[in-house]
Amino acid sequence: MADQPVVHVSRLLDERGLTSFHIKLLVWSFFIVLIDGYDIAAIAFAAPHLVRSWGVMPKDLGPVFSASLFGVLFGSALFGWVGDRYGRKAALIGSNLVFGVFTLAAAYATNLDQMFWLRLLGGLGIGGVIPNVVAVNAESAPRDLRAVLALMAVGFVPGPKGLVRYA
Repeated sequence: MADQPVVHVSRLLDERGLTSFHIKLLVWSFFIVLIDGYDIAAIAFAAPHLVRSWGVMPKDLGPVFSASLFGVLFGSALFGWVGDRYGRKAALIGSNLVFGVFTLAAAYATNLDQMFWLRLLGGLGIGGVIPNVVAVNAESAPRDLRAVLALMAVGFVPGPKGLVRYA
């Protein structure tokens, strides 16, 4: 093992500069983060329909609105640890699967309790995307472009009235 040449990855990344790999990574990361941000904001569009169909008061939707954000709190820590321990790719795939499965299941919820728990669990997956996508972009970028490539997280910010805006 001592005879193997040592490859300094950070020096290699700095020498190669920005490549098509970085552009593809940035585009895919942006869309993943945008979809996650849209999901958090989408409940605002569904709220009037839920009030009419389920016969609930608008104030009863408060916990459902915040369930995803509460899940993000714990999902960031959980999947951040998974990314550090098992790799960013595994964490991104796992968090997107969690997000996708529970978001799809939330479309079939029949009451507020189901919607709350499904959005909370979906929020765990959403929370796992943000730290890992920022880390994978920063870790694969040349040193002088790390902050710039981490900008893809701007697609996540929910704006007023549930619309997604760019920060």
